[in-house]
Amino acid sequence: MALDISQMTFTLSNNYGDSEALSGPIYVSQIDGIGLVSPRRHVERGPQQHGQTLNISLLSPRTITMRLGYYASTGDASLGGIRERLHWIFNMVNEPAFLDCARPDGAVRRFDCYYRDGLTGKRAATDPYGHQYEVLQLVCDNPLPYEWPLGLLEFAPAAGYYYSGAGLHVPLEVPVLLGPAAISETKVLQYQGSWEDYPIVRFEGPMASPYIENLITHEKLQFQEGTTINEGDWWEVDCRYGYKYVVDSVGTIQTQYLTEDTDLATFHIAPHPIAPAGQNSIRAAALACGPSSKITVQYITYWFGI
Repeated sequence: MALDISQMTFTLSNNYGDSEALSGPIYVSQIDGIGLVSPRRHVERGPQQHGQTLNISLLSPRTITMRLGYYASTGDASLGGIRERLHWIFNMVNEPAFLDCARPDGAVRRFDCYYRDGLTGKRAATDPYGHQYEVLQLVCDNPLPYEWPLGLLEFAPAAGYYYSGAGLHVPLEVPVLLGPAAISETKVLQYQGSWEDYPIVRFEGPMASPYIENLITHEKLQFQEGTTINEGDWWEVDCRYGYKYVVDSVGTIQTQYLTEDTDLATFHIAPHPIAPAGQNSIRAAALACGPSSKITVQYITYWFGI
């Protein structure tokens, strides 16, 4: 079913700076495929089983179909130039374009998409003077819309003082390093999305034996005891699908320093109801830190649909 779009606005853009707000002279008269996306279900059936057993459901790619109208106030002669404004956005067919959907409540959610079909220049003799109507079909290999910019959760040694492993606390007017400082803190990451995200976690030195855990999902990223990240260096754990590795600031892979029970394949930020009301409790820790040490969790807020 097509959505009521009378209170929504749409914008198409690409990585080369081309952008077209579909609010005139190109406008959307109908759109379908931006709600929930269909899952593909993997099931099995036993020899005497009634019905079937679900193994897993995975989301299918998303297809978005838009009915577009062009309006040229100067008449039919200007329609070609209007059409070309969309051709510029999609002419790099192996690179994504972006469809931004602005809802009536002000939220803007973005789809990464590719040109699939349409924009064939169809013209009917019955079209009004200076008007043309076409269909555009987009495919989203990643079917999930997201909000931009990135969300960020940060952990650092406490401001105003550093403390030693022996538990010595000395309040000071400015941060002064008295001994080996540490990060040891739990924060709530308030995730507003309705679909999980696999974040990028950065550990910025100096620090030793860094560790981070989502206490809601019971998944952790832990480095072997004694693993050291030097000052001025950083290591990133990329949990996104297709990556799943650790890389340092000069591009060297450091995945081998993770412990065997690290949850690199599954570590994620959970939506409601797994994390009630989207509240993910994140615990971070590291030893031998300094003033520049910090641990950051970079995440994207994903949604099941518009």
